Amino acid sequence: MDKEKYISRNNSGKTEVQLDATINEFFQILSKMARIRIGIRFILLAFCFLGASCLILGISDRFWATTVSARSLIFFSGLLSALWAVFNVISYTLYYTRKLPWLSRSVRKVYRAEGERLLGIIEITEQEKMGHQSFSTQIFEAAQLKMAKEIKSIQMGKIFSWEKVRLPTASAAVIFLIILLAYASFPVLTKNTFKRWLLPFASVERTTLTEILNDETKSFTVLKNESNTIRFSLAASSRRKPNYAELVQSNESKFHLVSTLNGGIYEFNIPPQSNDFSVELIVGDYRKTFSAQSVNRPKLEVLSSLVKFPEYLSLIPKEFNSLENQIEVPENSEITFQGKANRKISQILITDSTSKYALNPSSKDFSLNLPEIKEDKRYLLHIIDHFGFSQREPANIFLKMQKDLPPVVNLDPLIDTSPVLLFETRKVSFRNKDDFGLKECSLVCSIFRGEKKIKDLEIIRENFSEIGKKNFELSFPFDPSLFSLED
Repeated sequence: MDKEKYISRNNSGKTEVQLDATINEFFQILSKMARIRIGIRFILLAFCFLGASCLILGISDRFWATTVSARSLIFFSGLLSALWAVFNVISYTLYYTRKLPWLSRSVRKVYRAEGERLLGIIEITEQEKMGHQSFSTQIFEAAQLKMAKEIKSIQMGKIFSWEKVRLPTASAAVIFLIILLAYASFPVLTKNTFKRWLLPFASVERTTLTEILNDETKSFTVLKNESNTIRFSLAASSRRKPNYAELVQSNESKFHLVSTLNGGIYEFNIPPQSNDFSVELIVGDYRKTFSAQSVNRPKLEVLSSLVKFPEYLSLIPKEFNSLENQIEVPENSEITFQGKANRKISQILITDSTSKYALNPSSKDFSLNLPEIKEDKRYLLHIIDHFGFSQREPANIFLKMQKDLPPVVNLDPLIDTSPVLLFETRKVSFRNKDDFGLKECSLVCSIFRGEKKIKDLEIIRENFSEIGKKNFELSFPFDPSLFSLED
């Protein structure tokens, strides 16, 4: 190349140098190529870091419900890596690719000799700009002349190769394709994963492919020191229906149960437990920990029968202890069962051979009225607490119907049966007996004079102070002078 392409002039005793046009054009093209390829590479890397972070959270959510700390670690790892990539995009595109020394070093990595010569030329120009002139102008011009010839053999594509862009491009394409397929197949699940990834500190519930009914339940209750059966049902909307489910006791790992899907239900037989415990249910990608409370069976502490006697007996209601006891009640009596359990009762059921009666007290105490008793009855009383448990055996209540028998009258054997004299008063005593008590007593007398019957007389005593007493000894005065001879 002709020497006229170089400009050298004296200015205050200093020589000003400029790069050859060919070299300058080379650096312009190389700088633009570097900005494009390095920028694309780091932009793709930023997408890969964020996409991989989101995929890692989605995969981990399929195996367990990631905690806030785990989600935060995954999110910020991806975010910081992406910020590092963005920082490199800015630093390289706006700074390094505009620096000729850096570009020269990049050339030297591929073309050793040419790169060294090119770097030397650039360093001379940099020194000249700083006011340090320690070079021979003739040598510098000769070096540029030689470099201008050699630079045509340098392939810029090898310096900033697409090879470094292909791996991030392939990775970004795979990640994008996975996310696209996941969204097309499971849009709700994908959106949920994105929300949990983007908002790691928010309480966004995890969506799973396997859905269990009553998922909001966090605990259940079992019977203490007894085998218990626990069932979990798959929701009809569940997109996965695993054939097996596991129930693992979290603390101390005392049991690990496996259940087979049967009609949409997983059934587990939990061995007897004496203390409260916790278990983890694992069904496909569904995992949840439940707390279990051990309780004793409910039982009746008090059971009594309040008997309301038939009205004609004029007896006040009476209370009997009916817990496994037989009581006798008159026919047509009305019974009210009154009881108390050791904890809150949600349902009471009383049955006999022909009928049943139900009550929902929602408390420890209960009271249930039964119809009139007309025959012997054997009732079974079932109680169900608010946990859904019943007593081991129902309580037996025996009611024996007692018929109201007629009273028995016994006259005093020492009654004086001799003729009654005129104006004589004589007492007639007798004893009445009844199974439920007396309401009214009467004495019917027939008055004779000689062989002729004069009159029948009935003396009645009723509403006396001892109504209901079963045994009475009564005396009625009999005074013949109360009746005229004409009677």
